[in-house]
Amino acid sequence: MDKYTIDENLGLDALAERIIVHRKDSDESYTLSKMELMDMTTTAVAYQEYLPLMKLSYERVASYIDIFTSVEHKISATYINLVSEYFPMGNLDKYLRKLRQTKTPLDNQLIDVWFAQILDGLMYLWSQNILHRNLKPDCIYLRGENNEQNCSVIIGDMIPPSVAYDVRMRTRLPRRALSYTAPEILESGEYSIQSDIYSFGSTLLDMTTCDIL
Repeated sequence: MDKYTIDENLGLDALAERIIVHRKDSDESYTLSKMELMDMTTTAVAYQEYLPLMKLSYERVASYIDIFTSVEHKISATYINLVSEYFPMGNLDKYLRKLRQTKTPLDNQLIDVWFAQILDGLMYLWSQNILHRNLKPDCIYLRGENNEQNCSVIIGDMIPPSVAYDVRMRTRLPRRALSYTAPEILESGEYSIQSDIYSFGSTLLDMTTCDIL
């Protein structure tokens, strides 16, 4: 954390505490995701599992800039910290909530474009033998300026096995997150390309029904 200056704390969501930071040697903003895990062993394993994600380079996948661990001894908490691209326009969940408030449908042409972009990102991950394990609207980010409809979408917040199976992490998941989770995950805990596809389909359902649900 010594390399970064905190600009704004966005608060805690189901996955992590989100903090906008910038490097002390640069003005560029990033998002720091601070995830509390069960213990030091789990955190050490998660660190090794996240390292391959730093090598990903694709326009439809959020890039990771840095990764490090930290400990807060006073509360016996261990964290994995991920520094990634910052998206000022927010995520798909935020935009869909905005549309639901006014019962406004998402433009069909935009659905087609974003559908293709999300699938493109997933297929890239699968080609690298990486599962997402966490796909849902709040893990799909809008890249662009001024207007959501002018944005492209980027998938982020992929999680490795150690995080997906972490007991502390699972207890923080809101009930709503289960609607994006494939039934076989709840039964056997086995993640696969098929479980990613289920999450993708649930996300598409959200996109096509935001004016009625």
